[in-house]
Amino acid sequence: MNDQREQPAETLPAGQAHGTDPGFNVLLNKILERVLKTPEARSLLAEVIPVVLKTWEGGSNWRRIVSKVAAGTLKKGFVGSSESGEEPIEKLFEDPDFLDALVELITGLFTGVEDVLITGAQTLAQMPPDDKKKIVTEKISRLVHGKTGDMVTKCARVINDIQQNDPEFLSRVLAPGIGTWVASVDFGELKEAVDGSAHGVVSLVETANQAMWQYPATVILCLSLLPSLANILGRSALVSINQLEDIPPDLLTDIAISMAREIDVSMVVGLTNALAEIGRKLHTGSALLGDAGAPQLPKLFSEKLEEIIAGTDPVLFWKARIAIAEIKTSFDHAMADAVHQNPEHFKQAMLKQPELINIRREEINRKLLQFETMDDGEFGELWTESLAAYDAQETAEILNNFLKMINRLWDQNPEALVNMVSRFSSALDDDALAETTQHVLNDAGGSFRPVARSVVPGLVTWVCHVLKPEDDAYEEDAARARKALRSLLMSEEV
Repeated sequence: MNDQREQPAETLPAGQAHGTDPGFNVLLNKILERVLKTPEARSLLAEVIPVVLKTWEGGSNWRRIVSKVAAGTLKKGFVGSSESGEEPIEKLFEDPDFLDALVELITGLFTGVEDVLITGAQTLAQMPPDDKKKIVTEKISRLVHGKTGDMVTKCARVINDIQQNDPEFLSRVLAPGIGTWVASVDFGELKEAVDGSAHGVVSLVETANQAMWQYPATVILCLSLLPSLANILGRSALVSINQLEDIPPDLLTDIAISMAREIDVSMVVGLTNALAEIGRKLHTGSALLGDAGAPQLPKLFSEKLEEIIAGTDPVLFWKARIAIAEIKTSFDHAMADAVHQNPEHFKQAMLKQPELINIRREEINRKLLQFETMDDGEFGELWTESLAAYDAQETAEILNNFLKMINRLWDQNPEALVNMVSRFSSALDDDALAETTQHVLNDAGGSFRPVARSVVPGLVTWVCHVLKPEDDAYEEDAARARKALRSLLMSEEV
């Protein structure tokens, strides 16, 4: 390190700046020569040169005389007759040679800046810690100062003053440029460029991943940044939110109300209506593009899902589903255990859970009470149309298909259902069930008596009516039920 510092400086040719490539100067001269031949550049120089010469005069009389003569001569020369081969400056950007030279010049400038930054960083890295701290502090203090904020404030003040007198200023000034930009952009070409670059971007990502995974430790370190970044964001949010704790409740609520009042209701309404209209148009268009009774969008979704499912490993897919369910269950168990381990949390959970349920029930009851404000005719008509809209046939088919599945299973393997029922009944605590029934029917039976008397008589009468002899497919079962009931009643009489 010390040897490097003591090396003699590189000897450069006369007239060449340190770190400057001779080819760079040639390239710059070439570009300037082309630019200075344009009428725009000649006109600009004709206006600038007199100003430069006037500044050069100072208080000298002879300089004033020389500058006056030179300014007149130069201005006349620049604004005189056009030279042969002179072309507008926009034509230069249509010349491939000029563009190549300009791109090379810009690339060289960026490269030079990059080299300077790298050299500076290397030099800074070799310095003692105190010197590093001093230099970095100085540079940051120069970058972060009040002038930038003052500039932003003044710019905002200018815009505000203009907007107060002319609210349409920004839209009027920017609209022509935006319109011209939109009109000049070939979005078809842009789409082709995006579509054409898809393979290249994917290849670039693959190459980057291959390069990264050659060094697994680097990948692990990169991934380890994510929790750190999350912690930084979380702590930053916590610091900001904690500041709200010092605000009195009424003031905080007033701020929230003021923010809510700032919401443009007409915008929300318009957005809702627009989205609803788009949904309606998609549904209508799907019906128009599809066959009768087969809209296009559901058909497309079905085809795509079939392709996805067909290409998915079923064993792996359902193992993943089970794993996710187990992880969720583990999380729920961990949450329950954590609450249980904290007596105060457990207590509050028991005390506050009914309040949450009451709030939900209150909301349901409020919705039901809204029907009381309707007159009988409107109420009957509304519910008639609503109930008619439900597909009762489909609901019944669900029950039918479920019963068919039970019957098929009983025919194929009746022991399976018997074993399930047996395991369920064996798992029940008979004593606990009997005790609970006694408490409900005997101890609290008096409370249920009015309800029972309003329900049971009608239920018994209906059952007796159902069991009357009739000539149908269920008469044999009904006869057995009547016989069993008769045997029960006769034994009670004896």
